[in-house]
Amino acid sequence: DDSDGVDQSEADVELLGWEECAENMAFRVDKAWRQRCSQRFRNILDMIAKKADHSVLRLLQISQQHIESQLERVKHERELWKEVVERRQQQPLQLALSMKEQSADGGYAQSMPQSARALRR
Repeated sequence: DDSDGVDQSEADVELLGWEECAENMAFRVDKAWRQRCSQRFRNILDMIAKKADHSVLRLLQISQQHIESQLERVKHERELWKEVVERRQQQPLQLALSMKEQSADGGYAQSMPQSARALRR
């Protein structure tokens, strides 16, 4: 069939065009690679591996920042707990002093609310 031959020759011409284009493209990519990356990377696979290493490094940096922020939060909470403990340690002393005051005022003062005792003074 003559039409099959024409179609085949058009396909061959198109294929040759693609080959020529691909060779030109390969040359251009290789030239650009050498200009930009050949000092840092041996080849594209090496570049991809380094990029993966960079991604892992970035994840590690993010993790480190997260841990540092958690550590700061824990330090802050620890300081707050220290204050709570100090206040609780002072409470027995304050309670003992208030009981001493109550016994010095006599039975009448014990039955009055603390605000009323403050007004009496």
